[in-house]
Amino acid sequence: RGWRINSFDISQAFVQSQPLPDDANLFIRPPHGDFAPKGTLWKLHRPLYGLSVAPRSWSDTLKTFLLDFGFTRVNTSDCYYTWTDCTSHLQLVVHVDDICVSYDSV
Repeated sequence: RGWRINSFDISQAFVQSQPLPDDANLFIRPPHGDFAPKGTLWKLHRPLYGLSVAPRSWSDTLKTFLLDFGFTRVNTSDCYYTWTDCTSHLQLVVHVDDICVSYDSV
């Protein structure tokens, strides 16, 4: 079989995550140069890079997408997914926002 392998990075993965739950009260100060009144805080609706909840939120979002698309998660690993039909096979290994994909060429 002629298996191929590629890798790629998901751009801005954390901000593409599902929204934070309503009870997640995460606030940030506006960046310097923003003309918000002194003492202003912004409530985050999506996780940002550097927050402890960001990787888990992205992982859950990606897992939901892959399972809905027909992938199966391998029981021995939270980061290994497979997809197959009658003629094609595809394997994904995920590390945060980096994905390695292996597939057979039909």
